[in-house]
Amino acid sequence: MRMISYFSFISSIATYKSSTVHSILKEDAVGWQLFFSHVLIEHSHDTPLPFPSLPQPPSCPSFHSQLCCAPFHSQTATKTTHSQGQAVRRQILGEERHDDNIIWSWADRSPLHDAASQGRLLALKTLILQVNASTVDGVTPLFNACTVGSVACTEILLENGAKPQSLVYRPSPIHEATSKGHYGCVEALVTWGADVDMDIPHLGTALYTACVCQELECARKLLREGANVQKGKSLDSPLHAAAEKDCTAVVKLLLDFGADINARNTEFQRPVDVAPASSLTEGFLLLYEATPRLLSQLCRQCIRSCVGRDRLHLLSHLPLPNRLRNYLQYQ
Repeated sequence: MRMISYFSFISSIATYKSSTVHSILKEDAVGWQLFFSHVLIEHSHDTPLPFPSLPQPPSCPSFHSQLCCAPFHSQTATKTTHSQGQAVRRQILGEERHDDNIIWSWADRSPLHDAASQGRLLALKTLILQVNASTVDGVTPLFNACTVGSVACTEILLENGAKPQSLVYRPSPIHEATSKGHYGCVEALVTWGADVDMDIPHLGTALYTACVCQELECARKLLREGANVQKGKSLDSPLHAAAEKDCTAVVKLLLDFGADINARNTEFQRPVDVAPASSLTEGFLLLYEATPRLLSQLCRQCIRSCVGRDRLHLLSHLPLPNRLRNYLQYQ
């Protein structure tokens, strides 16, 4: 096969009629193949040119991440051709995505990532063999499904072997679902074995994330499933996070599950100390400090602690009255 001119190929992509590009790209993978096949055929008779020598990349650790996000700049292209070419190339290759001021690399995204991030259940089923595909950023299809809150896609991925828990320093599906308040995704992840106490150094636990984002129902679900109410981010407890955000509802929930009102953070401050001055949360914490705990509440916390997180789901099978079983399960 004859070698195709490098610059001819790039120029063809940059100058191709936008209407043709739009019509082709409507059909996903098939459109891509047709488009690039057309370009290859069109230039199959070009005179081969030597591949241009590119400057050696600098030997710095951050070069790879910069290369994934930064577009290729041709020094010989004019300003107009360069800007048009970059715009079309981003559109065709899907190389970047700007989300909440974070740049994710799309250059190595599989069709499974796209189907999960768009909530396309039928497409997801046909691509399920790539269930644990990961980008250079560590993003998996399961993470994409949790980002958009697609419970159906999350369950399909988990049923077909997706790992519910990521490695440390990788994007975590349970943290992502919790931060966005996607209760159904959190429930599915926990059901399939996600660790509710997974601690990511720069994020803390999923419960801490729920408190920072003031997601009451997600926090309740994590606590019912046995999340450690004292474990947050370093010495900063979930109660510190909820108090600082002045979220009284979450503060009440944490205290009901046994949060330590006298816990100290790295600055040796208690939750009441980080609550906004004269706020509803500060007043509630001060009142709570002066009120004795209920014996029933202390007994419930003691029983759940003795049963252990891995056996909490067996509480419903205890030979106890329904009212007592429901009380032990916070129902």
